[in-house]
Amino acid sequence: MSQFSDLRAVSRHGAGFLVARDVLSVAMIVADADGRSGADGAERVIDTVHALPGLEGLDRAAIRKAGLQASEGLARRGVEAVFSDAAERLDARTANAAILLACRVALIDGGISADGDAVLRPMARRLGIGPSRLEAIRVLAARREARAGGRP
Repeated sequence: MSQFSDLRAVSRHGAGFLVARDVLSVAMIVADADGRSGADGAERVIDTVHALPGLEGLDRAAIRKAGLQASEGLARRGVEAVFSDAAERLDARTANAAILLACRVALIDGGISADGDAVLRPMARRLGIGPSRLEAIRVLAARREARAGGRP
């Protein structure tokens, strides 16, 4: 019966899917502040997801669906409501993953804009990520982007 609990975890209402939606929401908020809003920002975030902690067991279709729900939620409910819900549900591991993804998306075009940074820092703080940890995540994101050669 464990296969059924695994399926429930990654189904549209399962814990794994909801974590993915929250992680993608955080990254989309930063992408929007960094100048990539709407469908373009959502696609950029979805395309950048690669083996992030907390997203294990989700295939590309499930991640895409979670990303589209995240984008729709932001449009419908607004940044503060979506972020507050995500901040309540994300644990330390998935909060780090969300900020890592946000940094990677912002770095695709070469650097995090001042507007993106102005959103990123307080979000990280609200997720319990201090300045030194945020800097370590930014360095990791830059290394991953350098290896990826600017492609998602």
